[in-house]
Amino acid sequence: MGIIILLINQAWGESPLLLFGMLVLGAILAAEIGLILGTMINEMNTLFAVWKFGGLYSSASYLYMFLNCRSG
Repeated sequence: MGIIILLINQAWGESPLLLFGMLVLGAILAAEIGLILGTMINEMNTLFAVWKFGGLYSSASYLYMFLNCRSG
């Protein structure tokens, strides 16, 4: 999906091979995390909660930066 978006926007930049490599590494990392969580967690509800917390945790830094920029 990321490659399709880059093709539509023509946003390959100066080093498309490096960008493609980063997309592939990110996909591999996401698949590995999913496999590890799938083997360690038995219930689907727990897996869903862990996945949602990971998304919340990764967006918390943006929220923190946004609130600091607004107050300052």
